[in-house]
Order: sequence, then C-alpha cells, then structure tokens
Amino acid sequence: MKAKHHYVPEWYQRRFIPASSKDNNLWCLDIDPQPIAHPGGHHYHPNPLRRGADVCFHEPGLYTLRFGKHASDVIETHFFGDIDRTGAVAVDAMADFVFGQKSPNIRHLAQYLDAQKMRTPKGLDLVKAMAKTEDHQSAVLLMRDISQIHMTILMEGVWEVFKCDHTSTKLLISDHPVATYNRQLPPGGKEYQYPFDPGIDLIGTQSLYPLCSNRLLVITNLEFVRNHWINGKSQRTNPRAFGDTLFFLGNIHTGRQLNEGEVRAVNYIIKRTAKKFIAAGEEEWLYPEDTVKTKAWNNLGGEFFLRPDPRRMGFAGASYIGFKDGTSWGMDEYGRPPNDDDPDLVAQRDREREYWAKTMAYWEQKRGPLPPGSMLGMP
Repeated sequence: MKAKHHYVPEWYQRRFIPASSKDNNLWCLDIDPQPIAHPGGHHYHPNPLRRGADVCFHEPGLYTLRFGKHASDVIETHFFGDIDRTGAVAVDAMADFVFGQKSPNIRHLAQYLDAQKMRTPKGLDLVKAMAKTEDHQSAVLLMRDISQIHMTILMEGVWEVFKCDHTSTKLLISDHPVATYNRQLPPGGKEYQYPFDPGIDLIGTQSLYPLCSNRLLVITNLEFVRNHWINGKSQRTNPRAFGDTLFFLGNIHTGRQLNEGEVRAVNYIIKRTAKKFIAAGEEEWLYPEDTVKTKAWNNLGGEFFLRPDPRRMGFAGASYIGFKDGTSWGMDEYGRPPNDDDPDLVAQRDREREYWAKTMAYWEQKRGPLPPGSMLGMP
C-alpha cells in the first residue's frame, strides 16, 4: 500500500477549523469533480463533503522514490518533516506577530513557504513543465534539488499580516496554499496557462498565504510599493535565487483589518489559483465567486487592495552588518553591493524617491491621513 503523503500539512489545515466545530472537520470542495456513475444510469457529484485534516489534501505515494523493487519515503519523512516542524512554529508566531514580543524565525518561515509552493500537485506539474518531463520521480528529485529557490526574493519583499477579525467570512485553504496574485495577469490568460503562474520576480506579483482562518500574510515587491503606477508585468530589480540577503523584523506591517468584500476577493484568488481542492470552515465560504463585487482580476477589492501603505515605511537604502573580526558586509534594498558611485544606481534611487513621494501623496489624497500610531511592527 502506498504511503499517504499530505502536500498540505495536517497541522496547517487544523488552523482553519472553527472553534465551534463539533466534528473537528472542514468543508472540502472538489472544484473540478468527475461525475460518479449511479445504478440506473444517473451520475452525481459528491460535493462538498465534511472531511478531517487526516483525509484532506493528500495523495498516496506523492513523494515516494523507487529504486527497482524498493521504495523510500525519505523526502516526506526527513526533508519535508524537518521543514514542517520548524515551519509550524514560524507560522504560529507570524500569525500573532508583534514586534519585540513574539517574533518568528523568518528563515524557517521563508523555507517553509518555498517548500509549500513546490510540493503540491500543481507545484510538481510546474516542475515537470519546466523540466519538460512527464516522469514523476524525476520531478520529485528536481523539486528537492531546487528547494529554497524562492527564498531570497520572498525575504526581500515587503511583508504584511492582514487580519479579518470582524468579518463573517473567513479565509479559505487550497491545495496550492501559497497563491500568487498579479492584477495585470489573470490565471488562464494567454500569458500564463496552467500550471504556470506569474513569477514572484515580476514587480506586481504578490504572494498570498493564509496563516490561519483570520490572518493573511502578503509579500509584495518593494518597487510595487514605491511606485503606485509601475508596470507590474516588468521584472523586479536584481531578481535572483539562493543569494545572501538581510531581513529586519521591524519592517513587517501589521494591524490592518480586511473588510468583508476584501476577504471574499482574497478567497476568490485562492480558489482561482487552486488546482482541484479547496476547504473552509463554513460551506458558504467555498463559493466566493457568488459574492465578490467584481470578478475583474485587475480590480478585485479595489485600487488599494492588499497593497502596503507606503506612508508607513521609510525610504531605506543600504544596510550593513559587522563581524567580530572587523569585517563587514552590506547590500542595498535590492540585494546589490552598496555603490553610491554608480550613476545608474543613483539615478534609479532618485527616480524611485520621486515616485515614492508622489505615491504617498496619492494615498493621502485617496485614503485620508494615517491613523495615530500607524507604525511598522505596531498593531
């Protein structure tokens, strides 16, 4: 019998089960169900179903490696096992993050998010498409080898934890939990067909990850924050994998509450970017397409939807760290070696500073003044 491999961990699924649930289950929906034949020639779709975390989001033998007559679950038990253990602690800490009080291990969290992007059936389909292979075992091995490929760009983004404490609708969970949203590039469009999504190296692509039913982590490229009108389909400055970088916990945005319409828009994104399965604490939340104000991908939630407020952050440039031996290392905001003598880098920063000032003025005009105490890392 093949081992049951969860591509969405059970501990994560339980974070979406309402405290009021008597059976400790979720409502699970197959968004592309195959009809089941019934005696008499009738067909029916068994949807949606109440399911526990032990039977949702798994596939027998998904990560099993075969060597002749022998099979190994080493990737599931050791590789993903370690990432899930440290990731669970980091996810919990990020959901309740308050600067200086409860802080996650960002490296563990970024490592977990990277693995969660690649380990799903959709992620493995992407690996197969990129490698131009249909061999599942080759895709599993390649997925392991390119692990952490997204970590540098994720850690150089602007992180914000949104809350939905006061909405009747809460967040969905999907079979591809790290969703990507680029408002200029809808899923299924001519530029991105399944299993491809807009890359996080594109300026306007945001990574969405529900931390639990009422907390949403959104990671946004810095250039998209500094320039409200920038082309989101262009590539961010200095995109790279496996590069050294710095992360300051005090720069995490917190405190903003999503309204009911915004939560439904987020759920619509989650459902549209899933492969086959979604789940929720309440059955009605499974159908955000019935309640969103608009299905226009470039206008979900409105003009400022999920965008970090540029007024809450400074215009940071280079950062440095020193070592005990007297040496130091530094990088600018895009991971490049600091170089104020490079006219191209100076010109870029001058342009961005100008657009940042215009963007802040635009937010002030459209959104009104910031509430008192609206500082980074503050609730």
